Amino acid sequence: MRGLLAQLGMPERGIAVAVNGGTLARDHWDEPVQRGWVIDVLTAVQGG
Repeated sequence: MRGLLAQLGMPERGIAVAVNGGTLARDHWDEPVQRGWVIDVLTAVQGG
């Protein structure tokens, strides 16, 4: 997952990663991406 995030130019801080609708804990980001995964990368934004 870290490799994918790097390819996308995503920072490692200020984001959350979901796989198949569930949050992927940061300590699992070293696992390779599997075929068929639906991945969402969420960024924190400020607002009111």
